[in-house]
Amino acid sequence: MRIRAWLSRAHRTIAVVAGVWVVAIGLTGALLVFAPELEAWSSPELFRVAPGDSRYSLDAIVSTASQRFPHEPLFRIRLPDSPEDRLELWLSSTSGRRVYVDPYRGTILGSRLPEQTPFG
Repeated sequence: MRIRAWLSRAHRTIAVVAGVWVVAIGLTGALLVFAPELEAWSSPELFRVAPGDSRYSLDAIVSTASQRFPHEPLFRIRLPDSPEDRLELWLSSTSGRRVYVDPYRGTILGSRLPEQTPFG
């Protein structure tokens, strides 16, 4: 009976440690999966726009961004997912700056470096 009690205690101890580990993995994984939604929730002024009648051309938007950030070449363009979504320009693969643009008005809403974001 003594071995059974020891095995039961060892089993419970290992289960608690493993349970804490599994919960930590689940929570951090959920944060990574929902990072874009959490960033949009924390900074709606950068992520949401009022839809308009027509959109600016990509050439005009890229030209505006390159005038504002002349030493950071365009690396990637992320198009809006919905009518209320912003256009996102990724500049310079080394700095990783993100520039958020209203596609209807062509105005720059703001920019951030990765280390300035909650999940950077």
